[in-house]
Amino acid sequence: MKPLVLVALTAYCVPLISPLIVAGTLSLDLASTVNTQLTSLIAAVVALLVFRRVTIYPGARAFGFILPAFSTTFGFAAAMLLVSRASYSGSMLLAGYIASVGMTFLLGYFNQRAAPNAHVLCAGR
Repeated sequence: MKPLVLVALTAYCVPLISPLIVAGTLSLDLASTVNTQLTSLIAAVVALLVFRRVTIYPGARAFGFILPAFSTTFGFAAAMLLVSRASYSGSMLLAGYIASVGMTFLLGYFNQRAAPNAHVLCAGR
């Protein structure tokens, strides 16, 4: 549950903070900010759920599924924004995508380091 919360927070907060870093202003009053934040949040949560569902199978290499899962859901989310003609910020959506992918890679790295090595356990028989 902790990875889901961390990725969700990253996907929601980074698109809001990125304009502050780049332009020095926050634009909370724009409809595009809210649309982009919610779209980024939903796409990241769905991507993480898809990623977790695919990697439960034995032998699945987790790092190989991160980019396809997130690219697919964020691409679908961007397409939905375009089709619905809702106002959004492409750079904020891109920042949410990059941040959530980065957070997932980081969490996967720490999870892999924390797990006991299977080959060490098998060699000890």
